[in-house]
Amino acid sequence: MQRAQRTGESTSLMLLDLDHFKLVRAAVEKLVIPDLKKWALSLTVSVGVDCAADGAVSTRDRLCHRADTALYSAKAAGRNRIVLASDL
Repeated sequence: MQRAQRTGESTSLMLLDLDHFKLVRAAVEKLVIPDLKKWALSLTVSVGVDCAADGAVSTRDRLCHRADTALYSAKAAGRNRIVLASDL
């Protein structure tokens, strides 16, 4: 897994398959943070995913742009969502 810090509340992760995104989303949902619990708040993760098949030619910028577009669709659809760029 590679991680690249993004601005604001977004973080980029480069993972090998969709199951890893599902594991990250589930792990964040289960986090117990005392200050959040005091205010009855919880953390959720919305994810935008794009991928390049083995041997496919794609630039990092193109992958990031498509993943960002999917992320904004996930956020618009509600909390705790995973949206694939290929589904848009």
